[in-house]
Amino acid sequence: TKPAGFSLDAYVAAGALQFGSGERIVLTARINQILASIVDETPLSTNQQITTEGADRFLLNASVLDSWQLRWWILSQGANIEILSPPDLREKTRETLHRALAQYEE
Repeated sequence: TKPAGFSLDAYVAAGALQFGSGERIVLTARINQILASIVDETPLSTNQQITTEGADRFLLNASVLDSWQLRWWILSQGANIEILSPPDLREKTRETLHRALAQYEE
């Protein structure tokens, strides 16, 4: 049975299924043309903005939930993305990528 006042849409929108702090952050990242096209077609948030920085460089700003899914998505983008802020997300991403690269170095 459905609890009184329960809304599945509101539950999902609140980030209940994303396993993280649930805190909303403003993600700022430098992205390439390929990723700019993808996130333009399927935005990360309703307030997402993409601005041109150069021939193949774009700046992405979006208010998103800080979650394992966000971090997994960022890492899956490889060289297509550079996290600029928040600083702790940039540092954690850098550390993870550094450890991954170390596994391939001799």
